[in-house]
Amino acid sequence: MLYLTRFQRLALTGFVAGLATAVVLFALRGILLGPRIHVLQPSDGAVVPLQPVRIVGRALQVTSLTMNGTPVPIDVQGFFAATYDPAPGLNSIVLEAHDRIGRKARVELTLVASSRGAYTFSYGKEDKIETAEGSSNKAHQAERAED
Repeated sequence: MLYLTRFQRLALTGFVAGLATAVVLFALRGILLGPRIHVLQPSDGAVVPLQPVRIVGRALQVTSLTMNGTPVPIDVQGFFAATYDPAPGLNSIVLEAHDRIGRKARVELTLVASSRGAYTFSYGKEDKIETAEGSSNKAHQAERAED
């Protein structure tokens, strides 16, 4: 038989109680945290071309998801993909999710649609600008101008 001192019994009881609490909290995390929406692409404020844009993301702990009031299907792991047809200029997309308790999460995404295409800027030694039509390298263009 195992004999423990009073302090050892108290420490062991505290450890088991803490472990049980952690397991219960982990199991209830969905109920405690509520619904969450993560937009993977495009990023908020992105400049997009005037053509249908694919909105991709993940919704966690949700029973329903809508984009500007239209239902969006969600797979078993919570991933979703929806197509949005932007108008020229600023476009506001509202994603809203509800959980089984009735709580909701809301994410607003703003896109700028341009007929000239999407622009991505990367800064470094060579300033490079990528557009839907192609890419240009400012450092390379500056060298050509000097010749």
